[in-house]
Amino acid sequence: MKFIRLILELIALYLLYKFVFDLLLPLIRSTKKMKQQVDDFNTRQQPTSTPKSTGSRSENDYIDYEEIR
Repeated sequence: MKFIRLILELIALYLLYKFVFDLLLPLIRSTKKMKQQVDDFNTRQQPTSTPKSTGSRSENDYIDYEEIR
């Protein structure tokens, strides 16, 4: 009886080991990598996304738009 219980416990430990190292750890690593890539992308995009100051415009800056009906 103890032998069967030992075998079942070993199988359960093996399945737990496979679950952790084949599913959870790669998932955690890929999540961290994706977050790092998003952070890098945001830091690269931040300087270009700031609105430019309009400042004082001269008459040469005026754009004539046509009315669309």
